[in-house]
Amino acid sequence: MQVASWRPSIDGYINTQNGGVEMEIDGSVLCHIINPYSTTPDPDPWACQEEEEMPNRREAKQVTFPFGELAWSTVEGKTHAHFKPGLEKELANAKVPFGDEVGSKFEPGTLIASYLTALNHGASDPNFQLASPTAPISERIDRFVKCFMALAKGGREPLIISRDWLEEAARIKRRVLAEGGSNRSFYDDIIDAIDAVDKSEMPRDTKGFIKHEIRLRFFFEKDSFHFYLDGGTETSGPVPFYWIERLSKEVLESYKSHPAGTWKRTLYESRHDVQSVLRVYPCVYMKKWLLVQEFTRGCELWKGNVLLGAPVLA
Repeated sequence: MQVASWRPSIDGYINTQNGGVEMEIDGSVLCHIINPYSTTPDPDPWACQEEEEMPNRREAKQVTFPFGELAWSTVEGKTHAHFKPGLEKELANAKVPFGDEVGSKFEPGTLIASYLTALNHGASDPNFQLASPTAPISERIDRFVKCFMALAKGGREPLIISRDWLEEAARIKRRVLAEGGSNRSFYDDIIDAIDAVDKSEMPRDTKGFIKHEIRLRFFFEKDSFHFYLDGGTETSGPVPFYWIERLSKEVLESYKSHPAGTWKRTLYESRHDVQSVLRVYPCVYMKKWLLVQEFTRGCELWKGNVLLGAPVLA
């Protein structure tokens, strides 16, 4: 992390308020500021009326802090970032990583180590770290299932996880259920099994609902996990897990007769792991103790240099 150079802003793309000077810095420098100091939506259920997806700030290219706002844009391959300061009182306040409420709950002297551990390994707590991508698939599945069970259970200590962690988890889902994301045959067979259930057992509306729930649990190509804010109102009824379990098991058992080495025979041989992965819901619900590290090595802002100047004049 370092300042690469100073240069006059004479390219005509930016009208600065600081004498036409921009500071060229590594994008990772801004990421190391954004991750611990920016603010995110309040995860308490009363903070929003209905369940909603947490905004992807990488795509929005704008973040807020308790002391101002930072926005950036790319023009002809160059990224320009502009900081809009808050009130003088806000600027003068102490800057607490992850805020007073959560940041103060880290054990003394562990906050920076926790931050860097999450950056390098996806999660600040080793109990939530996924297996290496080069580990045997059985080990990756085992860690995947245990991590999501622990997330659902919750905890008292702050936990930092990254979007890179979610992407690795999504790769496991795609690998196990869709042969890397391109094979829809297992999913299609479950849908056919739903259609085959007599309407006296499963009304049409229920079939539609179960199909929707099944689709959520399968990941194809670019499907991934998402962070969600819980909301204060219930938006749907309970999921009929009985049908998901029963039909997926029946389909997997039907693959027993497929030739050894084929995709469907592989699904049958690992059917218990397959069902465990299928059970994992695609939404990670935000809690006070869960902190999201969005701007990691995988994001575009991190990868290049950034020209940091004053806000663009209206």
